Amino acid sequence: MTFNLFKNSADKVFKSPSVTFYFVLYLIILNYLTYYTLTPHTKLITAILTITTIVFSVAFSSGWLQIIKEKVKNDKEESYFSVFLEGVGKNIIPVSLGILIYIIILIMLIALTSLIAGALFGDLNSMIKDIILTAQGTTNINDFLNGLTDNQKYVLYAWQLSFMLVGAVYNFILLFYFPAILDDNIKANIFLKPFYALYSAVKFLFKNFLKSFTIFISIYFIYFLTRILETYSSHNSFTAVLILFFYIYFISYSVVLIFNCYEQKNLCSDGADSLGEDKCLDKIGEDN
Repeated sequence: MTFNLFKNSADKVFKSPSVTFYFVLYLIILNYLTYYTLTPHTKLITAILTITTIVFSVAFSSGWLQIIKEKVKNDKEESYFSVFLEGVGKNIIPVSLGILIYIIILIMLIALTSLIAGALFGDLNSMIKDIILTAQGTTNINDFLNGLTDNQKYVLYAWQLSFMLVGAVYNFILLFYFPAILDDNIKANIFLKPFYALYSAVKFLFKNFLKSFTIFISIYFIYFLTRILETYSSHNSFTAVLILFFYIYFISYSVVLIFNCYEQKNLCSDGADSLGEDKCLDKIGEDN
């Protein structure tokens, strides 16, 4: 059942420090890389640091996702450093191409959404100068919004809602894209695997639509709830630290949950959201 999937994923994250440890280590190193990248340098040094940060992030993603995949398949606690290195070597090319494909499709969707929103709600570009003039000397976001005309507010909110809706639908459709990229059952050249994985991820999503939608809505609901809490407690240092730790576990749990759901395709014979799969999930929960 879906409840067992949520519970099983939580057990894998909270009972094992491996998943969160590598993620925290990545965030620490990324923080230093970002700091030095943003520090004034020559253009060449800045370019090198930027490329280094990107390559490091892709390499980490390749290894970390491999750890999560192995953790989902095998719940035994062990040293995952060798698994991490294996994942970097095996996945860095398909994961890099997958990220590139994801970004290209997203850019195309943003451009298309801009055209549609412009036709339906009005051109945002023509308002930019007026908005800049309105914002001059304004430090409070509420004062800025109150200074806009009703028509400006309508256009801004309509554009914002359009991008939020399109972004949510896009992320939902590609919910299982990266688990599919790491799927060993997809036999393809490493350069072609991201394209096959795109089809496999969308196919899996619609075969397991209700379960996928439940996972997606749950993740988004918790995320927006956390953002609201973060807004109201932004001036409290202790709460800010707690929210940071929550984000670390929340992101780790979300990725494990998505991988855990996708891996049931390999563990259950039908691979669909059926009674047979629910029994398989119950068995997996009992084993763990």
